[in-house]
Amino acid sequence: MAVVYLHRRLDNNEVFYIGIGNNRKRAGNRSTRNNLWKKIVAKTDYKIDIVFEDISLKEAQEAEILLIKLYGRKNIGTGTLANLTDGGEKNDGIIRSEEWRKQHSEAMKGKTNSKESNIKRSLTEKGKINTKKVIDESTGVIYNSIGYAADAVGLKRTTLNAMLLGVNKNTTTLKYY
Repeated sequence: MAVVYLHRRLDNNEVFYIGIGNNRKRAGNRSTRNNLWKKIVAKTDYKIDIVFEDISLKEAQEAEILLIKLYGRKNIGTGTLANLTDGGEKNDGIIRSEEWRKQHSEAMKGKTNSKESNIKRSLTEKGKINTKKVIDESTGVIYNSIGYAADAVGLKRTTLNAMLLGVNKNTTTLKYY
């Protein structure tokens, strides 16, 4: 089951973030937020409103997309939200800054992928193989990516991956699906 939540500024009552998670804990997580969200929180306190609770992940994703569209995103000039994507667990609508693109380009220069890696990426992009999904064994919620699962439980993707691979002790009820 999932929740849909919003963050509301206390100085002007403005909604500035919409999110989803598999429990209320994700709504209160402060460490895995983007810089725009952090700048807003540095200026004012906020409250958390749970909009929907105990709904399916698919319903939560649909609600998140609709609410982000309703309130609009600050980074594209359509509204008040610090959200950087259109929601629904995807990176749809994400805008990369020129600075980010330059840094990413520099970081990738001189790096080559193995033939096997290129084939795997090509098959993934064509939909012939799926990326790893993650399931929460206690709730039955299935996440389409480790990144979304990590966000839902308030962990970094790399930390959760290490837990699921057995490198670190798994303190969650998640496992690869």
